[in-house]
Amino acid sequence: MVRYLLFVCIMSYFLLINLSKGEEIFYKGQTKSLIDWQNLDPNEWLDFNYWKREQLYRKKFPDWANVQRDKNNLEEVGRVIKCIGTCINERHDGVFTVGFYSKIYETNELRTENGSYAWVFLMNGTLVRLSPNSSVTFNEFNMSNQEFFIYSRINYGNILWLSRESSEVETRDLRETDSLFSVLMVSDIDEWLNREKELDENDLFESLTRGEYSKQYDYLNKLIKENNEWANKPTKLILSLSNGLISGQDLSIELVVLLGNQTFLKQRGFDIYNSATSNFSEGKFIKLGFDKSEPYLLSPNTWYEVDFRGKEIEKYEGELLNSFQIGELVTKRIPTIMTARELWLQKFSKIFYGKAIDEKKLREEMGYRLWKEFSDEKGDLFLRYNYLLEFIRKLESQSIGAYATYIEESKKEGLMYESMVYSPVYYSKAMADYSVRRESDYWGMAKSDRKILNSTRRKFWRIIHENNR
Repeated sequence: MVRYLLFVCIMSYFLLINLSKGEEIFYKGQTKSLIDWQNLDPNEWLDFNYWKREQLYRKKFPDWANVQRDKNNLEEVGRVIKCIGTCINERHDGVFTVGFYSKIYETNELRTENGSYAWVFLMNGTLVRLSPNSSVTFNEFNMSNQEFFIYSRINYGNILWLSRESSEVETRDLRETDSLFSVLMVSDIDEWLNREKELDENDLFESLTRGEYSKQYDYLNKLIKENNEWANKPTKLILSLSNGLISGQDLSIELVVLLGNQTFLKQRGFDIYNSATSNFSEGKFIKLGFDKSEPYLLSPNTWYEVDFRGKEIEKYEGELLNSFQIGELVTKRIPTIMTARELWLQKFSKIFYGKAIDEKKLREEMGYRLWKEFSDEKGDLFLRYNYLLEFIRKLESQSIGAYATYIEESKKEGLMYESMVYSPVYYSKAMADYSVRRESDYWGMAKSDRKILNSTRRKFWRIIHENNR
């Protein structure tokens, strides 16, 4: 009897799929069967009343199979450029340690352990940097013919969200500041760094050892120019925090989210790109609460403080500014990471651009859904964006309210609770590496009127003469 009932359920299931109206859609890697055998509940599967309810639902919504496949499909959001230390990716199917080239999918939470850093490339060209003890969840990555839309949650820690700019980067004859990431496993960068260099006959040692910093920027700007010919889509962004929301377009922003404490944030990009030729978008901060609230416009290049409950935001001029400036210095000059971004944009993302994307090819070969344009107020992307703004605000308001109650009860009972504080742990390892490789005194003297001595400029000359003393 049980076998017979099981056979009837399976046959009815496949019959309902065939009765679905319209063309069946399949994303990359999907099959015709929608049965999740791994997580199937035998009691529920053999429950006749449950089967009958499912049958009525599927008759009412003939396109249910396509809807289910769309829900099951998790799109690739980006890839890890490099991880220093231990980086963990929590997915629906387990917890994994990740490194160079690791894929990040929708709903994945990426976090770094103590003393660990990570740079992540997103498929629209955005760069995301995680400092130690930081976490971000990449919830949604959507696209239309005209724009991208990303929804992510900054869970805790120090995160730099750096959108791609079409303007060239200001050329600087100084080495990069995030020196932990000055060597990558990206073959095109290695080939460029190992190319035959021009030698100065008057000073062969300097020709061999001096970093060609300005030429690295020339190579980066060449790639930016090439990609600008086709990479022209803006990105709508929603970043949710434990105590607020940030929305905008093509935002570059640094965040310090301290659980059980306040949040600090600053719109950046002016110190990384060439601010003289770049036009940076203004972000909006949305306060928590269940009453309607007007968005707070964020001024560029300004640190803000958000209170624990997400009710107030104001410009920050406190004692932590000096520490924030040290943290910002680490990512002030990052030509190697930005070069990797431009190379991977060519490699992974070119199919996402163009006035008319092949929807079937995008879905079946790449595993992505093509949404309707944001300008269509009845389209799915516009409706999804506005729904999330309100839904996330209410969800985070409920969560922070429950967390505040938990903290109050813990205080009364004398129990421990988590309350993060900002400290040098977020930048100390990166700054130590940069300091070890600091500039030679020669570069500071070169800009002065003082005579440059052979002992300062020529390493071999100094070694030989010191040994002869």
